[in-house]
Amino acid sequence: MNTIDEKLQHWLATGKSSGMVERFKLPKHGYSGKDLDNLVKKYGQMHRKEYGLNNGRPFTG
Repeated sequence: MNTIDEKLQHWLATGKSSGMVERFKLPKHGYSGKDLDNLVKKYGQMHRKEYGLNNGRPFTG
């Protein structure tokens, strides 16, 4: 995995929660502060789109 987008996609495919990504995965890869906040927000949107209760409808959040 080279880019952060590839890492986010991998974690999404393996079912990692946004909390786990925020607390363990991103800090382990050197992300903190605003970068961490922005990536957690992005991952949260990806996770809700994939695993949310919208049952395939587009995420509108």
